[in-house]
Amino acid sequence: MVHPVCAFSMFSTISMIIGILVVCFTSPKQSVPKCELKFNKIDPSPIEYKYGPRSVAIGDFNNDSWFDIVIANNAVGSISVAFGNSNITLGSPTIYSTGIGSAPYMVAVYDLDNDYQLDIVVANFGANNIGIFLGFGNGSFSDQREVSTGASRPISISISDLNNDTLADIVTVNYGTQ
Repeated sequence: MVHPVCAFSMFSTISMIIGILVVCFTSPKQSVPKCELKFNKIDPSPIEYKYGPRSVAIGDFNNDSWFDIVIANNAVGSISVAFGNSNITLGSPTIYSTGIGSAPYMVAVYDLDNDYQLDIVVANFGANNIGIFLGFGNGSFSDQREVSTGASRPISISISDLNNDTLADIVTVNYGTQ
C-alpha cells in the first residue's frame, strides 16, 4: 500500500504537469512584432577635418539639450568644440589652443569643479601635461590650466570620483613612464 503523503505528492505533481501542458497547448499564440529599424536619413557626406584629430568626447556644453563634441587636434595643438543643432548637424567649431607642440592626444569631459557645467580635460602628449578647460555652461571655456605629468607623456585619460570624496580624480596612461 502507498503511503497517503506519497500518493498526494504524486497526484499534485501529475496535476501540475497536466495543467502546464493544457495551458501551453491551448493558449492563443501571440504574434511577435516585427522589428522595424526606422532611421531618419541625414546628409551622408562626412565632415572634412584636416587638423589631425586624435580623440573625440561628447557632452552638452551649452545646456541646450543637444549633444556637442570636442575634438583633440593632435597636428595643430588645439581642441575644437562643435555644437550640435536640432537638425542633427554640427555648427562651425570654436578652437581653443593647447599650446605650441602640445600634441593633444585624448579629450574627456566631466564636471571637475562641481558647478554643474561640463569641463574639458586634455592629455597633452607633446607638452607632458594635462590641460583643463573649465566650462561656463554657455558653450565657452576658460583658458587652459596645465597640470604637469613630469617626464611622462599622457596618451589616455579617464575621470571619475575614485575615492568617493565628491571630487573628480583624473587618471592618465603615460607613454615613456619607467
